[in-house]
Amino acid sequence: MFIAGETPSQRSGVLPPGAGPRAFDDPALYLAVERVAEITRRNDATVAFLTTDFVALGWPAPRTAARLWVAANAECALVELDLGRADEQARAVLLDFAVPPPPPATQGTALRANAC
Repeated sequence: MFIAGETPSQRSGVLPPGAGPRAFDDPALYLAVERVAEITRRNDATVAFLTTDFVALGWPAPRTAARLWVAANAECALVELDLGRADEQARAVLLDFAVPPPPPATQGTALRANAC
């Protein structure tokens, strides 16, 4: 429910109702909280949208897979921002995640095989 005068972070639960810029001594901190709330809202919407794709791919935990996909894409974007160019290797690995999972008998074996 939207209440006139509410900020995105209040609607998302980051700030209590009635809290606004005066809830913070530092206006920059307030703006940062607002941006985090907006990014969280967008990520949640994207996860909801992608979950059906991971269902269709046969992932056993499609919502979790979608959430990790969103996070991995964000990390790829940060790597590319730091590099100042596309990172073809990171993009290829992201595409590897966009395929059906291995059969249940082999899931998790790579992690166990590479464990320290």
